[in-house]
Amino acid sequence: MIRWLGLLPVALLASAAQAAFQPIQDRPYRYDSVETRTVDGVERRFQSTRTVVFHQTERGFSAIVTLVMVDQQNAAGVARMFATATASLLNRPLHFTLAPDGAIKGVEDADATIAQIAAAIERMAMGTRRPGMSSALAAPLRAMPPERKVAMLTSILSPLLAGPLTDRLPGKVAVTLPSRPPLAPGMALSGTETVRRAANGEVTIETEAAGRVDATPLANNPGQFAAGPVAAPSVTTHATRTFDSTSGLLVASSEATDVIASDGRAFHRTRTATVITVTPPG
Repeated sequence: MIRWLGLLPVALLASAAQAAFQPIQDRPYRYDSVETRTVDGVERRFQSTRTVVFHQTERGFSAIVTLVMVDQQNAAGVARMFATATASLLNRPLHFTLAPDGAIKGVEDADATIAQIAAAIERMAMGTRRPGMSSALAAPLRAMPPERKVAMLTSILSPLLAGPLTDRLPGKVAVTLPSRPPLAPGMALSGTETVRRAANGEVTIETEAAGRVDATPLANNPGQFAAGPVAAPSVTTHATRTFDSTSGLLVASSEATDVIASDGRAFHRTRTATVITVTPPG
């Protein structure tokens, strides 16, 4: 009996930590995202604002996400095309279906939405010196299988959803992060992840990691790098995400990734930083 009682605090802590999904309903959250990309001292910024409205349904929740503002500063080339493609969704609501725990189950009209993005890229490319780029960028979007189209659109909402992350107990552990651009597929970053729980129910997850890449400048995109293994660490990333365990939603996040690479003549540095803030209905 004494041993069982000794486990009681742990059981209570685990029970208290179980993830909940209780967003404020029928009123809009504000979802702001600012991405800054700096290549060899040249900075470009992409900023967007969305509203997110949750409604309870018989099977869980629906979420209506509407892009209400896009601001692109110094965007050029491919980045400008995709910024323009994002702007094509301005004031077009995206309807997501969510499970009772907030997990995304689907999105309406994924085919039509991706087709709209592809058409915007084609229109943008036709006004440039490289109109042939439109098919190179738009065709893969149109050819994506349905599940990838859905995944592309759900990536808009998924950063806001805590899911089981708020179940995490405090502490620091070693982690291996799967590769994302600019890392080549199959590569990974090694580092640590620290979880902190606050008295107000907020859960903060901080991740620091580093990896090894061969960052060779791409011929048509100075300062952009392809990846492959080399001997020295040249990529570092630091991310902090804070979630509200009561609502099951993100409060704020920041992530910065630095790539330092050499073309044999000089070192180049690319830094990508993304800040997301979520403001509850007033």
